[in-house]
Amino acid sequence: MTEIAQRIEEIIREKSLSQKNFSRALGFTPGYMNDILRGRTTPSIRVVERISQIFNVSADWLLAGDAYRYGERRGKRWLDKVEVVTPRDLQERAGKFGRRRHDFVAVPLLNSTKLATLSGKAADITGYTPKEYCVVPHRRVKRPETTFCYRVRDKCMEPTIPAGSIVAVDSSVTAPSRLKGRLCAVRARPVPLIRRLRASKTYLVLEADSYPGTTKPIRIKSDATNPIIGRVEWVYYLRE
Repeated sequence: MTEIAQRIEEIIREKSLSQKNFSRALGFTPGYMNDILRGRTTPSIRVVERISQIFNVSADWLLAGDAYRYGERRGKRWLDKVEVVTPRDLQERAGKFGRRRHDFVAVPLLNSTKLATLSGKAADITGYTPKEYCVVPHRRVKRPETTFCYRVRDKCMEPTIPAGSIVAVDSSVTAPSRLKGRLCAVRARPVPLIRRLRASKTYLVLEADSYPGTTKPIRIKSDATNPIIGRVEWVYYLRE
């Protein structure tokens, strides 16, 4: 097994995937992936790009073992630690919050019922007292007054966002023209969902990042009511 094959094998084990499902997530045949893992063929640049994109790993790490596994891409969109606390806990640590670089901010952790009613106005966030907050470094929240957190329960965004993850969403960014290719919180029944926007002239196509063919995309006419609640800013995988 080559070194790059060993690193790909690490990702497969870390994500608890079978080789078949890993191949399907990337859009390649299991036979081709098996040849890569056995060292019979060298992965193409397209394979490296797909692994980097879908599993949020550094291409430099994949190719040569350089830099951190999750690199800059992982660091930008993923947080290493998020502390979930109650309103009472916040009162005990009031002095740690503020707008300086090393201060923290408490972001409301909303349930699906409240999330479905958001209009994008700051008052929707600042005027609501949730049962829990997510405490994160202030530098990771650009707009505290319109940002909220939401716990992802379904598996439709795996492997990009594992079930049980917490996402931060900026409810001030809802225009489809600014969100093409980005992860968004979307109004849906029975509960809001996280999906990736693929825009066209006539439809907004909201896709899951799950294995191809397992989840149907949501298609909404471009002139219909905008279903987007906000843009996903970062993700934290909460291991429960």
